[in-house]
Amino acid sequence: MAKRKNGEGTWGEKTVNGVKYKFYRNSNGKQFYGKTIKEINEKREKYKKKKKEQEIIINDNTIFTDYVLAYLKTKFLQLESTTYDTYEDVINGMLKNNPIGNIAISNINENNMRKYIDELSKMYAKASIEKLFNIVRPALEYAVEHKNLSYNPLKYVKLPTESNVAVKRKKIPFITKEDLDKLYTESKRVNTKGYNFGGMVGEPTYGNNASAIILIGHTGLRVSEVIGLRWKNVDLENKKIYVKKVVVEVKNRDGSIDTKHTKKEKEPKSKASEREIPLSDIALEMIEFFHNQNPKHKPNDFVVINKNKKSPSRSNMQKTLDAMLARSQCSIEHCGLHGLRHGFGAILLSNGVDIKIVSKLLGHKSISTTYDIYIDFTKEQVQNAVVSVLNKK
Repeated sequence: MAKRKNGEGTWGEKTVNGVKYKFYRNSNGKQFYGKTIKEINEKREKYKKKKKEQEIIINDNTIFTDYVLAYLKTKFLQLESTTYDTYEDVINGMLKNNPIGNIAISNINENNMRKYIDELSKMYAKASIEKLFNIVRPALEYAVEHKNLSYNPLKYVKLPTESNVAVKRKKIPFITKEDLDKLYTESKRVNTKGYNFGGMVGEPTYGNNASAIILIGHTGLRVSEVIGLRWKNVDLENKKIYVKKVVVEVKNRDGSIDTKHTKKEKEPKSKASEREIPLSDIALEMIEFFHNQNPKHKPNDFVVINKNKKSPSRSNMQKTLDAMLARSQCSIEHCGLHGLRHGFGAILLSNGVDIKIVSKLLGHKSISTTYDIYIDFTKEQVQNAVVSVLNKK
């Protein structure tokens, strides 16, 4: 039973999986767990220190980086956790490490901002600079509203064009049908004597990650969607799955837990992302594989799990894919997990599936998004269509 101790917060004990833990709950409902009071108090002190470090006093002398971070903090409840993390990383990576990030907010002007953007264009891709713009511009507007600046220095500063940045936009390599078939075969590899990759002889080389990778390639699911898939959204009888939720990795901002990242379930990217996807024979085989990994699963259990019955991490899945690509001698040496998803769309398009259907299966908000991704591919289709029709005798 919880009780107060020495006039402080509430103390108590709780048993988790047969292990007894002590806990402390402060006046704001924040809880700290540990096996000893000393461990709990250490976590409390660490949490207080972290909170104090995050407190930034805004005034004319606040340095630019801290000012933008303080503005970002005011948007914590309005932004998705993943978006918040991205902006924070952009600020710490692209602003904090530049001299302009360490001058007072009151000294920010159009000239030093132009110089700064020019420097960024020699180091980063347009998309990265655009992300910085998206948080710095409203932060400077906030500074104007709070009388820390007389005008927004970015008002007349434009983003550099694609041709004027050093790092050009990379094309996402698509997995071909031939490569997808090779990956499927590779996913079945078993460790043999003299050809052992970290596991026991006779064990599968890649573990559960390989089946998750093949599932993405045969459904076009986003990584967050495949990790967030629950059994209640799987219809084995009709061979369909339904995308209802996603699971993403976000920074852990809870000082009472010693992990850098944590998983968070949230709504899909857009309403269009909520969709049903038919299962091919191989996709169905992957679903059945995970069923055998957890035969007593409940409707709310996650489908894709690792050998420890937990959701896999994106980074580990990528490492597995890299190894599979190299060993199966695919036509491309490296492909991100997203390339599997877009390869799914390219395979469908190359076999005559209407782009509107592909767009729906991929969960794109607009068909224009699908056209942008497959622009080179559709150009080739158009050319082939014209030639094949007009060259007929």
